[in-house]
Amino acid sequence: MSLAAYINNYYLIRNKNMNVETYNKLLRLYKSINDCTEKYVNSEEWNGLYVRNMNSLPETPPSRYQMITIIRNKLQTNYLDLILNFYKLLDSITDIKNISNTVKEELQFISFILSKQSNTVFKIDVATWNTLRQRCLLNKHKTQMPRDTITLSEIIKKVHSILSIN
Repeated sequence: MSLAAYINNYYLIRNKNMNVETYNKLLRLYKSINDCTEKYVNSEEWNGLYVRNMNSLPETPPSRYQMITIIRNKLQTNYLDLILNFYKLLDSITDIKNISNTVKEELQFISFILSKQSNTVFKIDVATWNTLRQRCLLNKHKTQMPRDTITLSEIIKKVHSILSIN
């Protein structure tokens, strides 16, 4: 596959919600572009792709280095944001036994990313945990997020237990 085709594939998936499938596609694209021997995009090939996909592709292709950087940045996930998203999701769920497919996908992604962490017995420091909890409590009186900090493995277990119910 050519560099232009890889870049085109990126633009096809770039606006999708991040889930395990999208993450894996981005990871494969990242590796493919990184391993690609072409240093520059073939302009004739790009122009052909651009004519067919004007709404999604830029007129001028990004460089190989720019694409590697863009995808690397998309693949980096902030664990604290994922934890915050998990508790916000948990607070918004009215029937834990009947959650939507979108929420299931998000929970699977949270579990997937947190499970990749090498140290799942890691506990977030109290000050950071309290800051996250305050963000969860924004415009609310209570949250499912515990007052005391817990380990990543405990959060992963909670995610798995919710997914196993559904």
